[in-house]
Amino acid sequence: LGSAGDMLAVWLMLGGSAEAAAATAAADTDIWAAAAGFVRTAGGLSARSSPTAAAQAAITDSKGLAGRAVLLGYQLFVCREYEAMRQLVRLVAGNHPSEAGLQFILGLSIACGIKKGQGASSSLGTSESDAQARQLDAAVGHLFRAAAGLCNDDSAPLRLVLKLLRKCQGSSGTKPQQRDAAHGEAIGKDMQQTEEQAAAPPYGQAGDQGPSGEIQQEAKLKLEFCQAVMLLFEREEVIEGALAFARAAIGATEAACHHQQLKTQQQAALWSRVLTFATELGQYQDAYTAALSNPDPERAAEGIRRLVQILVDHPDLKALLSLPWAGVLVLNRQGVREPVPVVELVVDKLTRRALHSDLSARPNAYHVLFDFVVAWSSYKHAAATMLSYARRLRAAAAGGGGGALAGQQQQQLSQVVTEVCAAYGECMYCFFKRDTLHMHRRCMV
Repeated sequence: LGSAGDMLAVWLMLGGSAEAAAATAAADTDIWAAAAGFVRTAGGLSARSSPTAAAQAAITDSKGLAGRAVLLGYQLFVCREYEAMRQLVRLVAGNHPSEAGLQFILGLSIACGIKKGQGASSSLGTSESDAQARQLDAAVGHLFRAAAGLCNDDSAPLRLVLKLLRKCQGSSGTKPQQRDAAHGEAIGKDMQQTEEQAAAPPYGQAGDQGPSGEIQQEAKLKLEFCQAVMLLFEREEVIEGALAFARAAIGATEAACHHQQLKTQQQAALWSRVLTFATELGQYQDAYTAALSNPDPERAAEGIRRLVQILVDHPDLKALLSLPWAGVLVLNRQGVREPVPVVELVVDKLTRRALHSDLSARPNAYHVLFDFVVAWSSYKHAAATMLSYARRLRAAAAGGGGGALAGQQQQQLSQVVTEVCAAYGECMYCFFKRDTLHMHRRCMV
């Protein structure tokens, strides 16, 4: 950290007592002046304050010290000094801080340090994976406790840090170095308002707000908090943490958004993120639930198609066949809204993929479609799938299907076509047998 780190060390050394601070000031005026100037920069104290008054305000008041530690910890976060953030919290409040702001700084440092310095190898040992899981649990716990105290009277520094973090995350169009430099300048300006914010009424407790307005303002704060932490975990490639706070943000939208259209848009975007995070983690049941939970039917249908594509590409055909694919979505088709079964979306996606697939690709797209429709007892569709597959095989042998099987012998091709036609015959037999049994049962009734 250079000179900033030296001044930080001096300031923390002065945290023992005001008497020690005064003795240090008398012993070494230059170091004292540097430390006092750093405290004024971090805490927004007036430049007219004397070094002794600045030290007493920053050291003797425990709440003031914790608030300045929060702002200072965020400066360390911008510099990516995660270990220094943990050391700062430990020096100010020990291993178990009670202030929401210090909980946030500690959780932030653990979350960002989970994968810092990790090797290029993708295979992790059991002990290393367990250690990362414990770090993740600790980080998520600290951050959720910080969210619970976000609206407390002494959490003005935390709310300011949240504002700065959201501003930084919104600067996605600039390079990281430029964004960090510009953000560092913004920190100094915004920190000058800390004393005014701390003296103002607590968030959501203004005199012109009723109980419902106060609850809504608190919910909006928690929603912003969860979204900011979700983006932070995503940036650090800690997908488990991003998934946890995406779900928490969905819960916060209920009280934060009273306008139904705005609430639907917020929840639709968040459920899409949950779907993305769950598929990255291989939690396909949760991804399926997230897709169907999307309040926007069009985005729900798109989520189902994305999930099917991911399951086929990985491939994880067992999950594709085991998911229920239940429910109906009301979709807009050529200007008319009509109910569409979810399983029909899956079959349509697999059918389009098979018609435009390479016959030499593995797994074979026609086999995947065949297995799926047979699992759903759609024997007529299974027979049509095999018939389409046989036609493409014959066209490929004749040179009209892109030459995918041009190098195979004619005998092998004939055997494949024979097997496909046999599967077609079996499907038609099952189809007619099922229909005959169904008609017999209707006659009995």
